[in-house]
Amino acid sequence: MKILSLNDNNFEDCLRLAQDVLNADGAVILPTETVYGIAVRATSNRALQHLRKLKSRELTKALPVQVANIEQVNTLVKLSSKSIMLFEKFSPGPLTIVLPPLGKVNKLISGETHSIGVRIPSHPFTLKLLQSGALAVPSANPIGQSPAMTMAQAIEYFPSGVDLAIDAGACQSGLSSTVLSMIDDNPVILRQGQISELQIKQVLDTKTNASK
Repeated sequence: MKILSLNDNNFEDCLRLAQDVLNADGAVILPTETVYGIAVRATSNRALQHLRKLKSRELTKALPVQVANIEQVNTLVKLSSKSIMLFEKFSPGPLTIVLPPLGKVNKLISGETHSIGVRIPSHPFTLKLLQSGALAVPSANPIGQSPAMTMAQAIEYFPSGVDLAIDAGACQSGLSSTVLSMIDDNPVILRQGQISELQIKQVLDTKTNASK
């Protein structure tokens, strides 16, 4: 595993190297504003299979996807007006929204859920990297362990099986993103994270009130 400490001077070099590794079906530990994640190309079956094995992720469970903007979201999932409002309010940021796929879904991403959880992160490096395409990015921790807030912790969890690690220092919060299901336009929090139920309700209530 190659480990690079990210700074202003090597930002573009780190970006190019990460893109090369991902394009070659490799895996990259990278920073987000919440916790460190392990990323692979969302379009590569080989990379997705490797990621599932690395994370011991059962096929019953989905892999979260990160993208750079709402235009990329629109190529993956069916967006309702409520979902668009939530993306506009909380993105880039720590909200993953679970939605129905647009067309046939890759089960290596969706598992048996027949849905896709999508997030637009705010970390500048990862957001820039995502401009080259969607990535599957689960948190960099084994099942049952706390998320990695530092690169040292992520490497301790995964000393092998990863090709590149981008060390951007300690993550800002260490608290994972809120995961919100909007299947059938019915909001259900699947995992509480940085975005609270009240914050989500305020956005959706605004939409409801505007419709009256």
